[in-house]
Amino acid sequence: MKAPEKRLISEAGKRALEVMHACATPNGFCASAPGDGFHYPEIWARDNGIMALGALASGEPDLIAVSRHYLECMSANQSPLGMIPINVDTAKQRVNKENAPPVDGNLWYILAHYALYEQNQDQAWLQQCFPNLYKAYRWLRYHEWHEDGLLAIPRAGNWMDQFTVQGIALYDNALWYAASLAFEAICTVCDCRQGADILRAPVDIRERLNELMWVHRCWNPYHFAERLEKIRQWNDGWMNAHHVAGNATSTDYYIPWIAYRDSATQCYGLDNVLAVLCGVANEERAHIILNYMHRTGMDHPYPLKAIDVPIYPHTRGWHDFFEHRALNWPGRYHNGGIWPMIGGFYVAALVFRKRQREAEAALVKLAQANRLGSTGKQDWEFNEWLCVNGDSATPCGAVNQGWSASSFLFAMHAVEEGAMPLFGSLAGRVPALVS
Repeated sequence: MKAPEKRLISEAGKRALEVMHACATPNGFCASAPGDGFHYPEIWARDNGIMALGALASGEPDLIAVSRHYLECMSANQSPLGMIPINVDTAKQRVNKENAPPVDGNLWYILAHYALYEQNQDQAWLQQCFPNLYKAYRWLRYHEWHEDGLLAIPRAGNWMDQFTVQGIALYDNALWYAASLAFEAICTVCDCRQGADILRAPVDIRERLNELMWVHRCWNPYHFAERLEKIRQWNDGWMNAHHVAGNATSTDYYIPWIAYRDSATQCYGLDNVLAVLCGVANEERAHIILNYMHRTGMDHPYPLKAIDVPIYPHTRGWHDFFEHRALNWPGRYHNGGIWPMIGGFYVAALVFRKRQREAEAALVKLAQANRLGSTGKQDWEFNEWLCVNGDSATPCGAVNQGWSASSFLFAMHAVEEGAMPLFGSLAGRVPALVS
């Protein structure tokens, strides 16, 4: 890496820390700090789970303490049945119930506990947290609608709440695999048989994801038929959806979701980089995914686009609600917009698979994305997302977005240290899989 690029990354790291500190509150991180335009003052569960990784990567005790405060806030507002709220407005002391149940909030809640324990080795703290963790994990188990190993997600039930994700979603189930590995370890540390009794075996989750979501229509029809029969043993509906997807396409990535006689076949960026980082993808498939993302320009002009091919009006997958606030027109928001938060995970995935030179180049582009300003008055806005216009992109959404800053710190730590919070530890727990 050349000297100007090193200076840029160093500056980006300092600016990212400033954003993280600006987002810090006594109850966790607000999703974005005040700036020009609107911001998110609430304590969002999924955002804070991601921001915990940046706090741990920073090594700053004050920021790590804020992540513990987030977990305390979520535990205090956990529902009697175990749901972690989508967000908490602490100023109004109000839990948000606007969206469908936020499945990924529970997943990041468990993962953040595990990541913080890995850093502090505070067994007494983890033991104290265990009743809430048990409830959170049990609530997730009830989202296995047919008790078949994978979580079923209602529309608007995860971070892509303005899109059409539903049914068996890759993003949530990659995290489900990671959360089950983490919960298994937590049960061992806490010596809790009760937790082990509700554990979904991680190897089962991984096997089902690899059979169901990796659509490869091989030349030998008997092999495809064998896969369909294997999937049918788990769930008839899964077999039907995989059959339809397999007749339409063969992919170099995991498809993002399947539902009753429906599916999406685009490459969703966050879903697939998490599949790499969580260990769902073996080494061969991880490289196939990362090659595809670069080859198709998902990391251009900055990393990383939410999906590879936007959905256009009057085509399969388009819904009228995409037009709400002009948010999901092609190249915008979830429909092909660039998210620096995803870009940080992409950089980390490159490091995870020992593609250091590519990771360094992507980190430079990520710093450039975070340096952009939407008004021309200032730079280093760490925007929520970028609108893609051909070979260029313009900043959109909230400024001082916490997970954009956090994800950069996480990516920078991965590039500089060759290691990362959470996923480095989980990698040692990944069971063997032939795929």
